[in-house]
Amino acid sequence: MVPSVLILGSALLLVSSLALSIPAKKESSDVAWPPSNITCGQNEQFTNCGFCQQRCEYPYGSPGQACPLVCGQMCICKEGYVRGWDNKCIKKSQCKPHPQCVYVYCPKGTRCVWAPDQCPDNDPTCLQVTCMKPFDWHN
Repeated sequence: MVPSVLILGSALLLVSSLALSIPAKKESSDVAWPPSNITCGQNEQFTNCGFCQQRCEYPYGSPGQACPLVCGQMCICKEGYVRGWDNKCIKKSQCKPHPQCVYVYCPKGTRCVWAPDQCPDNDPTCLQVTCMKPFDWHN
């Protein structure tokens, strides 16, 4: 095979047609998709690389939540759906305040939102809600 030569400005780029003929790695037919230990719920889909979940109150993860650079296999909400406070994927228009919000007074200009990532694991006394400025879905 004859290599192709491209000249871009003052740079010389050698492109081998051999590289174009390398076949893509095939997926093993023995691998289940999704893995058998992961079952997605209604309005969810499996992804090999998920991390920050979109929720009613904040579409890009919880306040203060650091989205990991490394992703993992998980179920995420399908396009047009967000995770509600009960962890189910619902349409944005179906989002409702968390039941614990009846016990919280929020200052003017803020509203009560579900923020479970604030609580340590297995702490039943921790309120999973906080006051935040509302998120504008239209921006």
